[in-house]
Amino acid sequence: MKLSSLGKLISTLYNDKLDINRYQKVLQVDSTTKSVLSTIPLYSDVPCRISFSSIDNADNESQSSNIKYQRIVLFCAVSVDIQKGDFVTAYRMQDDGSVLATYTGKCGLPSVYASHKEVELVQKGDA
Repeated sequence: MKLSSLGKLISTLYNDKLDINRYQKVLQVDSTTKSVLSTIPLYSDVPCRISFSSIDNADNESQSSNIKYQRIVLFCAVSVDIQKGDFVTAYRMQDDGSVLATYTGKCGLPSVYASHKEVELVQKGDA
């Protein structure tokens, strides 16, 4: 049995959405290049599945800040053009189509399988 045929079955689980922004090289006035994050998503409303590889730890030793750090795994189709360093906004969707939660962060290198891709997204900052 070919595992790639499972891709269609797995895609029925993609109830969440994903926007992908990519850094672009921009030529500066002084002839140097600078990497700038595009404000317009390269891809929007890409079907995906959000899963959590870690839950944010509430036991923060710092009294002066409330740092959040969460590792999220995104599952998507093999055909999705997602690359290491892309800035992603992932939306957990409710059954009625409304957004339940939003997660943002930079992607790691995608793991590509015959049936799907897995990408780790790290969300960090102040809560």
